[in-house]
Amino acid sequence: MKHLFYVFALIFITTNCYTMMPKNSSEFQEIISKNEELLPKQNIDFHYYRNIVGTNHPIFVKIEDIHPGQSRYSFDMVKVKLRTKKKKFRSMRNRNAIFKLHEYKEGILTKEGIILDDGHHSVQESLYLGANSFPVKLIADLSNLSMDKAWIELEKMKRVYLISIDGKKRWPPAKFSHLINDPLRYFIGLTALKLFRDLTIQPKGTAYPLWIKNNQTVKFIEFIMADRLYSSEINFIEKNIYNPPFDSETVEDARKILATDLYIFENYLIDTPIPTDIIVSEYTTKNFRDCQELFKRLGYIP
Repeated sequence: MKHLFYVFALIFITTNCYTMMPKNSSEFQEIISKNEELLPKQNIDFHYYRNIVGTNHPIFVKIEDIHPGQSRYSFDMVKVKLRTKKKKFRSMRNRNAIFKLHEYKEGILTKEGIILDDGHHSVQESLYLGANSFPVKLIADLSNLSMDKAWIELEKMKRVYLISIDGKKRWPPAKFSHLINDPLRYFIGLTALKLFRDLTIQPKGTAYPLWIKNNQTVKFIEFIMADRLYSSEINFIEKNIYNPPFDSETVEDARKILATDLYIFENYLIDTPIPTDIIVSEYTTKNFRDCQELFKRLGYIP
């Protein structure tokens, strides 16, 4: 009986140890770092990956072959994902991944491995929970270039975001545990109102939006907006940016800065036939739940 108790205790510990909430970003990154060290050190199978590039077929790749395409992340965003999704560690059915194949993210093959252009929080979540593979669709092969030239090309392709939290351009770190927590990334995400082209789908997000996001969103828009706030004279870190609902003063301060410098986003919107991410102007802060009327005002529909 005593032996049976220890068996059940071991099963409970191994299935629940990774679902406990990290206390802070330091603890979270420490756990990710330890799990990264446990991953096998194997050579990248470039021949296999090159044959997959451009086939439009996602695959499960070894998580140690994936590297960040940015230097920052939001710890609070990952914490929300861990709390709300409550993902279970699925074993050999999908090669030790917590995401299914259709939940893939896009990546580009380089000399040092696969650079991810989106889904950094998902990979961090996977590492925290102990997964060792992740679904990726390889869309391009830059493995014939040096990494310096690859980063330049990736930036031209708008597949990476190279601005660090200090406003300087840097190549991202090789490991996800070395990403820097960006508190304003969380604030920008929580002040968005997400709209859908399908008008039968209700908008999602805050009741007092700073900006409008749609399902054809500009890549790295949250970091672009966060960087503009960092460059302003207002210290948003000292404000209430962690506990919504946010006070109107904080939102309005951010709105003034972003709306007056809207040209920042024009380079990212120029190739799109319709507006994408938009700073909410004063008249859209009322009755925003009327999705169809809001779309008309913004020019999405006639």
